[in-house]
Amino acid sequence: MGSRVITRILAPEEWHRLGVTQMENLGLACRPEDAQIVVVEDEGRIVAGLGAFRVCHLEGLWIDPEYRGNAGLARKLMKGAVSAVRKWNDEWAYGASGTDHMNDIMQRMGGVKMPVETFVIPV
Repeated sequence: MGSRVITRILAPEEWHRLGVTQMENLGLACRPEDAQIVVVEDEGRIVAGLGAFRVCHLEGLWIDPEYRGNAGLARKLMKGAVSAVRKWNDEWAYGASGTDHMNDIMQRMGGVKMPVETFVIPV
C-alpha cells in the first residue's frame, strides 16, 4: 500500500470509475440519493469498494392455505405491494423467495434472479 491511501464516499459523478468493480452497472439500477459507495484509493486509484444502499425489499409473502393457487388474489397482493414500493422507489425493489411458487410469481412480474446469497449484517 502506498502512503496516500484514503477512504471516502465516491460522488455519483465518479461512479463511472466503478468499472473495475462488481458495481459497474450501478447507475442503471440505483438513484444517487439511495446509494453511498465507499471506496479506498491508493494515490487516486480505486483499490477497494463497497456499496451501502437504501432499498425497497418485498418480504414475508403469506397466503391463507384456503386461498393459495388463486391467481387473482396473488395479482391483487403484488399490485398492492408494487403501489407501496412506489412511495419510495418507482423503479425496482428487491424480493426474497424461499419457495418455487414465489420464484414463479416474481419471474412473471419481470423479476430477474440475482446470482447472490443474502445475509443480514448487524450494524
